[in-house]
Amino acid sequence: MDDFGELVDQLGLKKFPLMTLGGFAAPIAIGYAARHPERVERLVMHSSYAKGTLLGDPEERRVVADYTLNFGFPIFKFVDHPGVDIEQQRAMYDLHERAASHAMQAAVYQMMYDVDLTDAAASLKTPTLLLHARGDQLVPWAAGRHLAGVIPGAQFVSFAGSSVAPWAHQGVLIPEIHRFLGQPARPGQAPAGISPREADVLRLIAAGMSNRQISEELKISVHTADRHVSNILTKIGAANRAEAASFAVRHGLAH
Repeated sequence: MDDFGELVDQLGLKKFPLMTLGGFAAPIAIGYAARHPERVERLVMHSSYAKGTLLGDPEERRVVADYTLNFGFPIFKFVDHPGVDIEQQRAMYDLHERAASHAMQAAVYQMMYDVDLTDAAASLKTPTLLLHARGDQLVPWAAGRHLAGVIPGAQFVSFAGSSVAPWAHQGVLIPEIHRFLGQPARPGQAPAGISPREADVLRLIAAGMSNRQISEELKISVHTADRHVSNILTKIGAANRAEAASFAVRHGLAH
């Protein structure tokens, strides 16, 4: 937190939004925002937590720390997602290998398991958006949900997926972050890479229509409607039609 504060001062930032993307950065952001509420105007955290004991039981934490000490960054906690290919796995592993010794990596992991910023999170008055994959391998969904219940007024958006890698979920993260920061998408650009036809289908999903009703309304086959709905759920990271409808409302595609 002190290092981050020094960086902010060197950059001459007076008031700014603060974002963390995946893993262990959230406690640092929470602590800084709690210390400096006058500087952090909005807080966005992906794959976040405040209480390290929620990252796993003591035996699991010991295994991960031992693995890190002997082999380095535990890639198995990171890559279980089709959006993370082998080259990205290698790049992330190499980044950690260059950044710190295995002993230092293990020490950081242990510190993050021990940390508890619950009180600091409860004191936040900063508008906060939390984004979390339901199957996150590194920071369990329950840890993110706990944090959402602690930060007053926090918005919590969960989505399908199992990786902590932010680029594996950019179709969800980018539009949600733009929405929260009040930055509209580029003209003619639908959120999450949704096509104009898929936007039409999403509006009808939000209106409560079945796939057959959608096919009749848009004069397409039921098979085509099924395919559009499946593609939409995948692109926006929604587990079901209710989550898709909520996404449509948040992004101005439905009322």
